[in-house]
Amino acid sequence: MTTPDPEGYDPHAYAPFAVTVDLAVFTVREARLHVLLVERGQEPFRGRWALPGGFLLP
Repeated sequence: MTTPDPEGYDPHAYAPFAVTVDLAVFTVREARLHVLLVERGQEPFRGRWALPGGFLLP
């Protein structure tokens, strides 16, 4: 179900924007602090370690 745009609202009059989500996950194991990292699968920085997350697709 879609709702109609409010009267006079033109979504094309506004620049598109991007939304990203990143996580910082920490835990303590054997009295040591650890952080969850992932190996990047895409450029930029493919193959480097990073926090999990990224851009949300439309």
